[in-house]
Amino acid sequence: MTKILVIAEAGVNHNGSVGQAKRLIDVAADSGADVVKFQTFTAENVVTHQ
Repeated sequence: MTKILVIAEAGVNHNGSVGQAKRLIDVAADSGADVVKFQTFTAENVVTHQ
């Protein structure tokens, strides 16, 4: 039978900090997650210029 993977969604909650991202990984692992998904963005790419 195929194992189902649990994916933890950290999003941008690391606030650009590698240390915070590592803490989120530890918490996700302690919670039983197999994978942690992160996101990054640049404000200039998501703001409409007038």
